Amino acid sequence: MELLRATIGSEYAAVVMSGKTTHDAGVAITTVLVHAGATDDEVTSIFAGLLPEDYRGNSQKELPEWIKSARERGFDEINEDDEKQSTKVSNWHSGKV
Repeated sequence: MELLRATIGSEYAAVVMSGKTTHDAGVAITTVLVHAGATDDEVTSIFAGLLPEDYRGNSQKELPEWIKSARERGFDEINEDDEKQSTKVSNWHSGKV
């Protein structure tokens, strides 16, 4: 249930679903899902499910590296409140981290 909340509640899901400019939103939603406790396979399945059927970009090829990076940066270990986590994701997404 937590993964569903994290996905639907993410401002980045709609961008990924549009299939346009998915890189930055994909990196951000990956961190959100990793923080919510998703396994690599779950992140991959959720991300693929969000993309439009006719998606032709390379975000799926980049996804394993995004997952690895999110874990290396400790997003899977953070126990902060949601507001602080959201700020950290936004900072990483914008290149401030």
